[in-house]
Amino acid sequence: MSGNAEQAPDASAPASLPNIHEGWIAEFFEADSIVHTMQSLLRGGGHTASDLCKMCIVAHESDLVPALTPEGLMPFSNNYGYVFRYSDMTKKQIKALVAVIDTMKVGDRMMRCVHENDFYIVPLCRHFIRIEDEVLLFGAATFMQQHLMQSRIQSNGQVCMQDLPTLDKDRMINAALFRIVNSCAVKRGALRECMQMLETHRARV
Repeated sequence: MSGNAEQAPDASAPASLPNIHEGWIAEFFEADSIVHTMQSLLRGGGHTASDLCKMCIVAHESDLVPALTPEGLMPFSNNYGYVFRYSDMTKKQIKALVAVIDTMKVGDRMMRCVHENDFYIVPLCRHFIRIEDEVLLFGAATFMQQHLMQSRIQSNGQVCMQDLPTLDKDRMINAALFRIVNSCAVKRGALRECMQMLETHRARV
């Protein structure tokens, strides 16, 4: 992320501890948390399968960065538009971000940046982590399985939401995954691993 930094990085200082970054990522961007994260990130920016695909493509092209604004977490280094509000977070997610803040405070290893009319803080670190391809695809597929519906206009003019037939839902999920895979340089075998994760998830539900 870019911005007007108030403090330049100190090249002589040690990099932030990787396990701190891995800790917050585990609470937001692993298999057990990714669906809730996607739902929260999309809440302010879109509600269609196309919106989900667009966000997944942005996520794949970005580093995961714990950039914290007064409103919430901006996790994608290449896009300011997705914010996970603090009010939507679990206690464990808040705790993980507090740990990141505590680490940043050590030696004042944080950068304060301004973007438009907002500001955020981000840790000074030489290495960030990207979301795993199979987790990204798993999150997208599971999110659509749980939330994909169709709208229908009733005779009185009101719009009602109803479940899609299973075949139609599966077809839309496959089309969305195909779009994501063909828009990103995902690793070989990621889709297969995603399908295995889906089978495991179904067995647990």
